[in-house]
Amino acid sequence: MSCCFANAGKMSHLELVKYGLADVIENPGIITDIGIKVVNEVFTNIKYLLIYNCPHLHNPHQWITDHSRWSRLVDLTLVRCHAIKLESFCHFIELLPCLEFICLDQMFREPPKVYV
Repeated sequence: MSCCFANAGKMSHLELVKYGLADVIENPGIITDIGIKVVNEVFTNIKYLLIYNCPHLHNPHQWITDHSRWSRLVDLTLVRCHAIKLESFCHFIELLPCLEFICLDQMFREPPKVYV
């Protein structure tokens, strides 16, 4: 099935997005582990955190310091943060006392290694 529009070929990409006829072009986030650590040092009462498409995040356990404890975080969602190391992530979530919900989508480049 094809569809014709009077302005076909004349609409900009932004106009196509506006009318739901094109996808938003995604650029990955440039925040690093240090940036996420600073976010919690400045905003100490974060309860819900969603991080999307940030390929420069590697070691979540480094997000926790004496001044950045993430002590109120109850909901953590990570999507398309492929470079996060599984071992570091596991250590990080062990240190979150109030965490109730974790959602991981399109994460980790390689399947986890099984240690016997």
